[in-house]
Amino acid sequence: MRLHVKMNIAKTLLMIIALILVYVAANVIVQGIVIVVFAALTMFMVSYLSKKLDEKTIAEERYRLVYDNMPMAVNIMDRNYQLTHCNNETLRMFGMKTSEE
Repeated sequence: MRLHVKMNIAKTLLMIIALILVYVAANVIVQGIVIVVFAALTMFMVSYLSKKLDEKTIAEERYRLVYDNMPMAVNIMDRNYQLTHCNNETLRMFGMKTSEE
């Protein structure tokens, strides 16, 4: 009888260990999948944002070229009517130079 009880205990312990290993393996696999998905989404977002930033930079460059080379004076003021930007024609009209010159 004692040998039979010891065998049942051994089988039960082996089953418990096997279940623990399966549980741990399943959790590791799920965590691995989550990490891979998160990494893929991160790479996608970095790529997408980089492309959008490049597009924005190109659009701003085009705007700057048109703005600076307009044949009329263009000034940009803030809410307090303080001059914040002016184009090259404004500078030419008033005989001023840019800080770059």
